Amino acid sequence: MNSSSDDSSPAPDALARKLERLPTSPGVYLFKDAKGKVIYVGKAKNLSSRVHSYFREGRPADPKTDLLVSKVADLDYLVLASEMEALVAENNFIKEYSPRYNIQLRDDKSYPYVRITLEEELPRIFLTRQMEEGGSLYLGPYTDVGAIRQTLRVLKSLFPIRDCPGDLPFDSLTRECLYYHIGRCKAPCTGRQSVAEYRDGVEKVRLYLTGKAARLRDLIDGEMRRAAEEQRYEQAARFRDQLQAIERLTHRQRTQTYGQEDRDALALARDREDCCGVVLRLRGGRLLASETYHFRAREAEADADVALAFFQQYYHRVQQPPPEVLLPALLPDGEDALLADWLSERRGGRVTLRRPQRGLGRELLALALENARTKLDESLATQGSKAGRVPPEVFELREALGLSALPRVIEGVDISNTGDREIVAALVSFRDGAPRKSGYRRFRIKGKDGQDDFAAVAEVVTRRFRRLKEEGAPFPDLLLIDGGPGQVGAAAEALRALAVEGQALIGLAKREEAIYRPGAPDAPVMLPQNSGALRLLQRVRDESHRFARGFHRERRGKRSIGSALDAVPGLGPARRRLLLDQFGSVQAVAGAALSELMALPGIGEALARRILATLASPPEEAP
Repeated sequence: MNSSSDDSSPAPDALARKLERLPTSPGVYLFKDAKGKVIYVGKAKNLSSRVHSYFREGRPADPKTDLLVSKVADLDYLVLASEMEALVAENNFIKEYSPRYNIQLRDDKSYPYVRITLEEELPRIFLTRQMEEGGSLYLGPYTDVGAIRQTLRVLKSLFPIRDCPGDLPFDSLTRECLYYHIGRCKAPCTGRQSVAEYRDGVEKVRLYLTGKAARLRDLIDGEMRRAAEEQRYEQAARFRDQLQAIERLTHRQRTQTYGQEDRDALALARDREDCCGVVLRLRGGRLLASETYHFRAREAEADADVALAFFQQYYHRVQQPPPEVLLPALLPDGEDALLADWLSERRGGRVTLRRPQRGLGRELLALALENARTKLDESLATQGSKAGRVPPEVFELREALGLSALPRVIEGVDISNTGDREIVAALVSFRDGAPRKSGYRRFRIKGKDGQDDFAAVAEVVTRRFRRLKEEGAPFPDLLLIDGGPGQVGAAAEALRALAVEGQALIGLAKREEAIYRPGAPDAPVMLPQNSGALRLLQRVRDESHRFARGFHRERRGKRSIGSALDAVPGLGPARRRLLLDQFGSVQAVAGAALSELMALPGIGEALARRILATLASPPEEAP
């Protein structure tokens, strides 16, 4: 791998020289921070073009990329023969280095595989959390560990498989172990069972675990009939018992069948940085397993990038992918050919990637997505730390309003208009039902429409969402306006003018606590007064009102202070600020001695006397 010659990070010009020397070959690149730690791994068809794209002036603004580039102090790269080799190496390096800015699934050590040691004369079948080089067959990974343990227990009772270590000196064994005497092994190690018969049992277990239960039943049924015809009745009875046990096991695991094919269906559900990927594994049309993976991604990561990372890292762990994989629409299709070739190589046969728009495939993707959303909701509601747990009223609010996304982040807008010459507004932010003060914003309304609340709402929404778009920051899950249909309509029109689509928006009218939605002024939603969802909206609305009133009082106080000093002839803004900085308040300035005022730069005796005389005069009442 090409890298800097010492452990210290290179100066910017040294990094620039490295960029100039990058080859145009396929490969992987590793970005490092100032401490030499790998913070990002990527693959490229053309290393020079791909890496330069991060540092090129005028590239589209992207907060995630901007943050990554700001941390890059050094880079390594590895030239490879093809883009497929780069894909494999990228996955290996992500697993090895766990880079901060790569999306990563939960450590695969948490999920076991079934290992069948086909390279051994007498193969073993057991659960393992490590995949090793060699001739073993690995099935999985399995996220439901209890279910696969129970399945193996049943299968091993039907087809006894040895549990002894793989390196026993079978040639010198003369006595059977305890497993033989309790009926859990037929002692192939001492010749009581032939190697062929033993391997036949291993093959039957493999058939079942790979979703070929129907083929296994046909095989055992044929053996039973032959044994009966040949009057080997004891053997026929044993085959009959095996067949019935397989039927019971299959019945216990049976679900609706989906055709006859072997295929996977992938789906991803996401709520900001919390993600849940689900893989439905169908073999012979039967749902063999539903694998669930929870992981986190930065909010700025695009859904397509998160889905692609999930796809790559999941199949990096799967030794034998099925001949067909159903993909969600959000997964980018630009790399389909590369990914299909990669999976085909892993499988040893052709693998097809499909994005079905109708029919059975579409149903399977919908089922996978439903499972992913359910599992994500369950995870959010039961997270261990209180700070990360989503309260039930957030879920209730989604159901009550029919929202597509869980309203974890709610922003509330309130206009403070008390009839005086200035209108102000406040925006508050709640996350998971609690105030998030870092998201609070205050606005001085700049429009010229006097006391027009609707125009003020439109201005606040415009300024807020324009800033979010410019910064590439995520929008709130729900925007709450303090008001009725008119205010909601003004906010909706402002969003349309900014080409903001899909933003959830409601208004909460204080008198009746009615919830209004855009385009439905005559159909408010009324929630029960004891509803947790309504109480959540009230908390957001009341907090925005409190924050706006506080800002209004502050502005009014500053105006009254400023107006007293404004009345002093010849006292400009700079010297007004100087007086307030020095004395702290107008009252303190009024009580200062003439000499104290004259001691300040730019204030002579004449101006000092005018200041004291003006502040000593009683204020005029407004007509």
